[in-house]
Amino acid sequence: MEISDVVRVALEAGKRLTADAVACIEEYSDLIDFARLVEEIRRAGDAFITADVVMRAVRRADAGELRHEVEVVFDAGRLAKPAGGVTEARDYFRDRLERLGREISGAYGISGAADVASTASRDDEQYVIGMVSGKSIRRDSVVLEVEDFTGRRPFLVPNEGHLLRLAQRIPLDSVVGLKVKCRRDKPPLVLDIYLPQLRPGASAPPTDVYAALTSDLHVGSGSFLEESFERLVDVLRGDVDDERMRYIVERTLYMVIAGDIVDGVGIYPRQEEELAITDPREQYREAYKLLSKLPSRVKVIVIPGNHDAVRRALPRPPIDRDYAPEFYSDDRFLMLGDPANVRLHGVNVFVFHGDSLNDVLSTTPGLSPTDVAEAMHVLLQVRHVAPTYGLQTRIVATPPDALVIPADANVLQAGHIHRVDVKRLVDKRAVIVNSGTWQAQTRYQREMGVEPTPAVVPFLNLRTLHVTLLDLSS
Repeated sequence: MEISDVVRVALEAGKRLTADAVACIEEYSDLIDFARLVEEIRRAGDAFITADVVMRAVRRADAGELRHEVEVVFDAGRLAKPAGGVTEARDYFRDRLERLGREISGAYGISGAADVASTASRDDEQYVIGMVSGKSIRRDSVVLEVEDFTGRRPFLVPNEGHLLRLAQRIPLDSVVGLKVKCRRDKPPLVLDIYLPQLRPGASAPPTDVYAALTSDLHVGSGSFLEESFERLVDVLRGDVDDERMRYIVERTLYMVIAGDIVDGVGIYPRQEEELAITDPREQYREAYKLLSKLPSRVKVIVIPGNHDAVRRALPRPPIDRDYAPEFYSDDRFLMLGDPANVRLHGVNVFVFHGDSLNDVLSTTPGLSPTDVAEAMHVLLQVRHVAPTYGLQTRIVATPPDALVIPADANVLQAGHIHRVDVKRLVDKRAVIVNSGTWQAQTRYQREMGVEPTPAVVPFLNLRTLHVTLLDLSS
């Protein structure tokens, strides 16, 4: 039965479906007893059919039989090394170029790619694979400076619609493949651009299992919304009237926190004036007191952010055990570095804090400060958490490059920007989620023009990759 059929039944009964009801039908279509749904619609007393009515027709599996299925695929924090020298930095970029270059060659069937240096003496069509080391955006074209192990050269991207837009979005230091028309004594003309492909895995649990995706608690800040967060804990413990949310929380086995559990100390100018707790260890103790109230069925996966007790540069090790011993002594918590890659019931979740989103938002034409999911999509397109070296994002450039996003990622989660934003890639089994914050706007954020969307929680259905937002801001 299609949604259009349900709409027709409702109209015949003199009723209408709400937007939430339509979303509910889309998410649970293969679990709905449509004959029962028709009955529920016809006997509903209200003229508007809500998600609660739809949920009464969803076939329920026993939530009590659900068990955790967590696999740590990759923890970049375990590879975090001290800063090296020029040789280590060279090998860091070489590793990225070789790995992603091989992927591009294989995915697009590119064999025998020409060296960048050789294109200066040719007059034919060739493929090249290299790293974008410079970019000049003109009114009617873009010049990409691309380098490989043989040298660097400018390549001209003409005003060819999608090619020009794609070239404008590619961050510096990204690995690309190009089909070019070589021209003696002129920059080669770009005919096509190839980026590392995303090939999300198809694995999914047979029944609905949810993960609450959140970040940026900032416990210890005077702006931490403690009452709202305690309300989330209550909801996860079953204190909820909404039929759909009750169904979701009963099946929520995971919480993924994308960094900044605490506000830290000395992170930005005059921060101490806005702190409610000035001792970082006490901040973590308070955070643990709050998170330990979560029901035992919820496994909590934690990575650090730039406010946590860990180095500022990427990749980050897990939060320092000396500052947060309570988390390490409780097996409900899985403490990982930034970034981290885990499989939850077979679904590949790649989570990073999101420091580099500031760089993407400030350097990508056409993006506004609120286009957070689109900025994450830019990173996903080049399959790298922080491709550009030398901007705001601090990077320890030592090999191997631990910031590459895996090709089979289903979920890309970040925080840092303090705005909830979701983008589903409809042609793939993949979703992008920025998971917001539990901190009200601070003085520093006002000065920086940051408008947060606090206390909104994305709940991800691992079976369908649908995201339901729970707003606890009021």
